[in-house]
Amino acid sequence: MGFSGRPGATRLGGGGGFVALVLSVSACGGQTPDAEAPPAAEAPAEGPQSVEGRHALETAEAVLAAINGPDPRLLRDVMMPDARIVATGRGAPRISTVDEMAALLADPPQAFDERMWDPRVRVSGGVADVWAPYDFYLDGTWSHCGIDAFHLVLVEGSWRVQSLVYTVAQPPECSPHPDGPPPGAADDPGASPPDNEEHGA
Repeated sequence: MGFSGRPGATRLGGGGGFVALVLSVSACGGQTPDAEAPPAAEAPAEGPQSVEGRHALETAEAVLAAINGPDPRLLRDVMMPDARIVATGRGAPRISTVDEMAALLADPPQAFDERMWDPRVRVSGGVADVWAPYDFYLDGTWSHCGIDAFHLVLVEGSWRVQSLVYTVAQPPECSPHPDGPPPGAADDPGASPPDNEEHGA
């Protein structure tokens, strides 16, 4: 299905978000006293309550909808072709391309259920970040939790994900979703994690 980058909100049991971009502009020297000062840098708009913040958050949520679907076409629609997906927290960072993730979603070895909540979003011009805690279940069994950090760019009026960097951890380093396990899932966040603790891996 096509995706404009400004979808309707996707219900995923929560939304997530962090962003860090601060633009600074240095004043030009040598101006005459009555010269017009350059415009100040735009302050980042915080939170999903802003229009662009909502659009950026909806795009991040669409990535999770693609993982949970699974829907490789949706993943390609909302991510830049050269985007990277980076897992951190267990040894060296593991980097995947959009093609690799889409191939995995086309024939997933297990059912994925990823949920994020309490988003923090900041937007400045054509750059946005969405930061959120998340938890992850494989075939209805607890796998891991951590932080999702989406980095987005505005392309022809639509937000697209340039990178997704996430941590892989276990409680107490991170927390399960405050609403409890997803329907039908085992309530065992303290159980031994499976060998693969990676989004869609």
